[in-house]
Amino acid sequence: MIKTSRLTLRHFGFVSTVTLASWAIGFMSLYLAFRVTEPAQKKLVLELLPTWVPFLLFGAACLTLLMHLIASHIFNQYIKPLHQLVEETHWIYQTSPNPDQKIKIEGAEAVQLLAATINDYSAEHHELIRTGFENQTDLAAEESCLLKALFEFAKAAVVTSEDGRIILYNQLAKDQFPELGLGRKVDLEALKFTTHRDLACPDGRQWAWWLGGQIEGTKEQSPGGDLFFSPILSKLQGGPQDWGTRDLRDLLYTAFDFESTGLNPSGGDEIIELGAVRSTGRKVLFTECFQTLVKPSKKPSQSSSQIHGIMWESLIDQPKTPHIWPEFCQFLDGSVLLTHNGSFDQALIENGQDISLDFSRPWLDTLILGAYIFGDQAELSLEALGQRFGLDDLNRHRALGDAKLTALVFVKLLEPLRKKGIVSLNQAVEVCKNHPFCQLTY
Repeated sequence: MIKTSRLTLRHFGFVSTVTLASWAIGFMSLYLAFRVTEPAQKKLVLELLPTWVPFLLFGAACLTLLMHLIASHIFNQYIKPLHQLVEETHWIYQTSPNPDQKIKIEGAEAVQLLAATINDYSAEHHELIRTGFENQTDLAAEESCLLKALFEFAKAAVVTSEDGRIILYNQLAKDQFPELGLGRKVDLEALKFTTHRDLACPDGRQWAWWLGGQIEGTKEQSPGGDLFFSPILSKLQGGPQDWGTRDLRDLLYTAFDFESTGLNPSGGDEIIELGAVRSTGRKVLFTECFQTLVKPSKKPSQSSSQIHGIMWESLIDQPKTPHIWPEFCQFLDGSVLLTHNGSFDQALIENGQDISLDFSRPWLDTLILGAYIFGDQAELSLEALGQRFGLDDLNRHRALGDAKLTALVFVKLLEPLRKKGIVSLNQAVEVCKNHPFCQLTY
């Protein structure tokens, strides 16, 4: 901290300098005025000067007091607090071991706002350090638990949590069983997997390690391909309806998008392509995707085809939406839904034939979340939000490309949402439900 003696000297120096400067300006102004005065007037001034002395001394004393008060106010409200901010900020960020250490908020309104902002960032700084340390500790323990299994990963291997949720699988398992995915609950016994052993984690959780048959032509010691691992999902219990109070970063999501024959679902426009991708609140699972074209009952409009590039000729031999819908819903199962401008997607579903979706399940919209953060007047198209976060185009205006970009934008939105106090799933759902964009009709 700045020592009292140093502050006193700075205060005295600042006030003295301001006062002397004011006196100097006053005397210089009087001197210059006297210089240009006519001789007769100068004589009159000199004759009256003795009678003016008491009033001049009184005015000088008042001026000195006024300048002292003004200079002291400026020093105490701006200069002193700013010096304290510099040293206390250095202390909090580089020295203090106490995460509850706060800068004392004092001074002018602008300085208080700056101090409050630094306090907010200080709390986030310490929280990031704490969370990072805990996550590193947790991951190290979980990885050491899983490394024991690596020598047998020449077989199709899956690890499930206590809740039966898949938290790890290898490429061989995915190649044989495309329905496998992180966070999903799959009947592994029906897929001819057998429980190889239970894995006891350091925190007391019990994971199950499942193995499928050996792949022909592989050696027992050779690796079974890439590993797909999301340990945070091991802590999930129940389904999306049970996750309301959980942190948005720790959940499982499915972002989806449709391409259509036009932009008027209530007027008969239909789905012609479905795309979806799984994601956690920390990363998009690009290996877990769903994409298919479907045959509508009418041709896409020319204006729509110019946007997504899907022509009637590529749809003639495709299955109709009701035939694909159960598989699509199964892909969405067990996750929070993500869309961009979900009112349009909902209108396509509601006006479609023989298709439906449970709209009471947790559903988040990146259009609304973007408006909540950046304001309704900001450019909120999916492309604009992607550019704001420096994200790649990802084959825009096709269903899977838009679904991937929606998932990426959502992951980027989570930190700004946290700064606005939106941390849990329930809070985010309330934001989406209560926004006017939720009431858009098509």
